[in-house]
Amino acid sequence: MIRVTRRAVAIAAASASAGAACVLAAGCASSLPRLPESRIAEPAPEAVESVLFLLGDAGYADEMRNPLLLRLLDDIEMWSGRLARDSAVGVLFLGDIVYPLGLHSSDSPEFARDSAIVQSQVNLLAGPNAMRYNSLGYFLAGNHDWGEARNVDGVLRLRNLEEFLDRRRAEGIDVRLQPEAGEPGPAVIDFGIQARLVLFDTAWWLLAQSEYRKRRALQQTEDAIRSTEGRYIVVAAHHPFESASSHGGLIPFWKSLGVRFLMTRSGALLQDLSSPAYRELRDIMLEAFRAGPPLYFAGGHDHNLQIIDHQTDGFPWPAFTLVSGSGSKVSDLGHIEGMLYRGEVPGYMRVVTHLSGHVDVFVIAAPTEELLSCPGEGADLERCMIEGSSHFISRYSKRLR
Repeated sequence: MIRVTRRAVAIAAASASAGAACVLAAGCASSLPRLPESRIAEPAPEAVESVLFLLGDAGYADEMRNPLLLRLLDDIEMWSGRLARDSAVGVLFLGDIVYPLGLHSSDSPEFARDSAIVQSQVNLLAGPNAMRYNSLGYFLAGNHDWGEARNVDGVLRLRNLEEFLDRRRAEGIDVRLQPEAGEPGPAVIDFGIQARLVLFDTAWWLLAQSEYRKRRALQQTEDAIRSTEGRYIVVAAHHPFESASSHGGLIPFWKSLGVRFLMTRSGALLQDLSSPAYRELRDIMLEAFRAGPPLYFAGGHDHNLQIIDHQTDGFPWPAFTLVSGSGSKVSDLGHIEGMLYRGEVPGYMRVVTHLSGHVDVFVIAAPTEELLSCPGEGADLERCMIEGSSHFISRYSKRLR
């Protein structure tokens, strides 16, 4: 049964009302409520147990031209060196690793370009500190990594990515595809001494379903939660749990002349959170979360940065949704009840777990989409990269626990 909340009812009513008004009016203007700012201090390294970075939808990112990757590389290197412990730093690559159709096979003319995009992300974990202290990279599949193809054809495309990452791991960079190609998940990974990662391939649920595997996934998720032994739960996937952007159906009506709004509300767009397949997945997850709701659900898919507080929705929703999907492009944002932060900007997130048990999130972002790519060559390109990376700073931070 699909769970209907007062949030969903309010959104539907507000959207319908706004849509009708926009049809009758000559034009509409966006008016989103202002969100309160939040800033907390950067933690002292000696107080930190682990650091987990969230980067999504970097499928167009070129390490030679994307200042975001340079800034994130520096961040990973800094925290790997400061903590100076094995596997204390990790990165969740939240899907859509390669646009537009995933990693082609090595005999394809598209392979050189596709593999360079993957390597640009792998190299975030190839710095001297990251290598010395075995910082970890977990790549989650997105619908584009499946080549937007169903069943066997999609799995074959995904295996290209898995095999590429396996070769990089054999060279000493600890990166891997999780869950494995063609598996829905959950992949269960204990990260540090306090967190348990429960990772899903949500694109599988939309492109290659199996009734048996769906039932098994529910049982495995419940088992992973019940056996945490005091760890807090992080659920991560390409598709987020909730979103105030286009895939969540919350882009203002007038931005698409109502067409996308109506298609989303009817569930006609497979990759949107309103599709029947994704609603079924959320229901299965909510059933599993009765064993213990996650602290947060991390996803990408929508190309922006969002933090949404679900604590007023009650059990068994995740306490927070974190959307970090602006690794290589940016899309519009609307508003949703519980929204704490919204950014139509490029960036990533850093989640810090303290030895004390506290958990903080930091949003590292630049002010404009133009800072995703540097033009020019030689000294001009180098200058742009250095200056551009300096604009990626902490814009919002909050204690989650």
